[in-house]
Amino acid sequence: MFHNNIIKVLNWLRDIVSMRIFIYLYILNLVANCLSILYFQNLLAYVSFVMLAAIITFVEVIPIKLFSQLKWLKNVIVGILVILINGLIVVDIFLIKEFNLLFGEDVINIIADTNPTEVSNFASTYLSFSNILVITSIVILINLVAFFVSKFVVNFKRIWIVNSILCVGGVFLCCISVYSQKVFGSGLGIPQYASITRYVHAGYLLNKRYAHVENLQNICKDVVSTTSINDDRIIILVIGESFSKAHSSLYGYKLSTNPLLGKLKENGELICFENVITPYNATHSTMQALFSVGEFGSSPL
Repeated sequence: MFHNNIIKVLNWLRDIVSMRIFIYLYILNLVANCLSILYFQNLLAYVSFVMLAAIITFVEVIPIKLFSQLKWLKNVIVGILVILINGLIVVDIFLIKEFNLLFGEDVINIIADTNPTEVSNFASTYLSFSNILVITSIVILINLVAFFVSKFVVNFKRIWIVNSILCVGGVFLCCISVYSQKVFGSGLGIPQYASITRYVHAGYLLNKRYAHVENLQNICKDVVSTTSINDDRIIILVIGESFSKAHSSLYGYKLSTNPLLGKLKENGELICFENVITPYNATHSTMQALFSVGEFGSSPL
């Protein structure tokens, strides 16, 4: 009896990786993962793109298989998955095209610090008709390729073997990542190699950052102020919010974008540093690091 049940489970799993919808969604997930190839160029990344796409697709197709008898529910699940994956592709293509970056923790930080006015200005600047047309055309082309390739590949009798190997490899990579995260706190960067896990990992890091900020605030409550230092100077720190060196006349930009600061520089009242490294590329994260020392969020200045 036990042996027969094992055979049934294996056959059920084989049916999943043999389905045409598996191949179709796998191609979409693979495209979503491979957008990261512009930023991660190593063997582990290449292997992860392929194998993580397989195991993610396997998880996605399980409910489709479970509710295969309820056609309407099956179609709803397929529709949601297709919209979700295409949404991830659209967001990353847009960010790569306009800002040369992928969706991640920094993007979430920027969104969290954005007010409605900034959202409106952003939309009017970047969501142009040409942008929408180009990205929509790319996504439609990707789906057409996935549709016809899946129709062709599903006819291969042994395709389930290839898909099974990829899924097993994906499980192995996930186990390595979890172990590395638990032991070393890094995950070997594997969550960054799949679109969906990159989004989830970004959310995890953001929550972790907020926890550090809350811890830092609690520490600051216990800081005892003192007047024993004979110094009545008031120091005001002014930050250049959203300041871009690339468009600053202080650093050689052709237009006079900083005339007042330029006068201060000429009078020797302003120092322009040429070689500076920031811990993050977003104000939100940089300021948190600026006002703490040691391990992030552990010790206030």
